[in-house]
Amino acid sequence: EEGEEVNFRYWGICYGIPGMEKEIESAFKKFVELYSTNEIPNGWETFMGSIGTEMPYYFYVESGKSQGEFWNLIEEVNQKHPEMSKEAMNVWGKLLTSLRKFETKTGWFRPDLSYIINED
Repeated sequence: EEGEEVNFRYWGICYGIPGMEKEIESAFKKFVELYSTNEIPNGWETFMGSIGTEMPYYFYVESGKSQGEFWNLIEEVNQKHPEMSKEAMNVWGKLLTSLRKFETKTGWFRPDLSYIINED
């Protein structure tokens, strides 16, 4: 519901194969296109690491009000948009060939433990 906090997080951590950055970024752009074209309500953000020995490094974050709500929404999208889901799985399969390793993590955003700048 509107006004409820969306604090559940799902992180996908992508350790790319050096030299495959264009392929990885192209896959993420394709996901954006699929979500936009099909008006998928749940969004996500993608980030790229800039230093370190695990380069190239990308991660994405998806969110929901709860873990259950998050997975239910994923299932709902798959059922309402089967062709898009199939295409997304093809893009995902290609993305995996550009990665050395992939990990997931789940957790909760804790506003009470976060430094949030007041922009008033």
